[in-house]
Amino acid sequence: MKKVDCLIGVVFSAALFAGVASVTYGSTSQVQSKASPTSHRIYCNVYTVTACFNVGQGDTLAMSIPVDFVLYDLRLSSSVTARIYLGYNPDKSIFESATSCRTNGKASRCRYVRSGKVLDILYDGGRQNQPFLHVHVVEDGVNSAKTVREFLGDFRPCAPTDNGVACTDERIFDQID
Repeated sequence: MKKVDCLIGVVFSAALFAGVASVTYGSTSQVQSKASPTSHRIYCNVYTVTACFNVGQGDTLAMSIPVDFVLYDLRLSSSVTARIYLGYNPDKSIFESATSCRTNGKASRCRYVRSGKVLDILYDGGRQNQPFLHVHVVEDGVNSAKTVREFLGDFRPCAPTDNGVACTDERIFDQID
């Protein structure tokens, strides 16, 4: 992996180590990445120990730490909202009849359920003591499907390292329909 030093206006890092999360604003952060420098979208600007994702220009993000988990509440446009849960005890009951995600034509470590304009995705990073990521997206508009596809297409798997997190260029939700 190539190391990339990046200065991001606002970088949010959530690390669940013994229930402690940290947020870093306006700092230099070191990530390892294979991202293409010619991409029209930012690689990632929100990093967790399980995955990273992008919050685009004009979108809003609120982060809270209620107890031993982290919640990210996003407004992606006037017609799309998302809530991301990062923790060890997601509600798995809604995923009992879920569809397995596919990444590069093979089964991945996620499952999803779509009910009308609501999409729930549960991602297991696959490492011991790594928190789950539950992404809950609600579409409330005619043209919101493109916004949802772009948002989900930015999620990439990450793993903790001695210096932060290492994320790959694999798009973990790229084949969710």
